[in-house]
Amino acid sequence: MKHLLIQWAAVWLVLVSAAGCGDRNIGSSEKPTSSPAAPAAAAKVSVAAPAAAAAKVSTAAPAAAAKVTAAAPADIDAAQALFKRNSCNKCHSVDKTKTGPSLQKIAAKYSGKADGQEKIIKNMTMAPKIKFEDGTEEEHKVIDTTDQKELKNLSDWILSQ
Repeated sequence: MKHLLIQWAAVWLVLVSAAGCGDRNIGSSEKPTSSPAAPAAAAKVSVAAPAAAAAKVSTAAPAAAAKVTAAAPADIDAAQALFKRNSCNKCHSVDKTKTGPSLQKIAAKYSGKADGQEKIIKNMTMAPKIKFEDGTEEEHKVIDTTDQKELKNLSDWILSQ
């Protein structure tokens, strides 16, 4: 819950900065003034909350932050390399269903859910039983890393599809 509040605050800051508002101008008819700190703060925040995600968030309620989709991965090349190194592309494709669902289908299932990223990481690290369309079952392959930064980066890339 704490990360959602932080994420909501970051998105709010981006929206306020983009609108040219400062805290002292909200609710007043006073013309917005620029602050030298605002662009720097917006630049730092925009990496974590892209404009597409910010557009989905209402500044009216923190609960709306749960609808924010995952931020784009910091390193797309590293995410794709980890995906290929673990032969994920044997069963998954970005836009086509192979033996496993496409990444777009996975993203559609988990995007916007507070525990979406956590569930994707769990599927990659805990070897759950998976059921194929033909009814057969198999354990999902476990990814070869336990580095949380790499796992988060890969799950962010999957959610961005």
